[in-house]
Amino acid sequence: MQDPTLIDGPSWNELPAQLLTALGNAVVAVGSDLNGVPALALWQVSSEGAPTGAWVVSQDEIFNDENLARQLLSCVDGRAVTGESRKTTETTLGRLAEAAGLEAAEAWWRSRSFSPVDAFKDIVRSSRGLREVGWCQDAE
Repeated sequence: MQDPTLIDGPSWNELPAQLLTALGNAVVAVGSDLNGVPALALWQVSSEGAPTGAWVVSQDEIFNDENLARQLLSCVDGRAVTGESRKTTETTLGRLAEAAGLEAAEAWWRSRSFSPVDAFKDIVRSSRGLREVGWCQDAE
């Protein structure tokens, strides 16, 4: 019997690149535009870190126009989304979903949002724990 973990077919290096590439990330920010008008900004970033799109829309417009809110949400669909903080990101995505007339569960937004700062804190915390048990050492 063949090992069930092995799959017949091409190896990873034979697959087309588009099958191995994630959509990328998105960054949301809530603040004011250059004229001081409350605005929402959204940037798309490829999985390689290249900017692929950017929008700045007044909050009054985005949170009161169902079609525009849906358009902006489609720009983050399938991406990991970050912002000033994870809470701000989740709140903003929730408000967009509400404005778009979508009944998206909070768990859906939580699974897509992340905080680079929190991730860094987790890495530092983990490395401290590994050092304490002798599994990791600082380079001299």
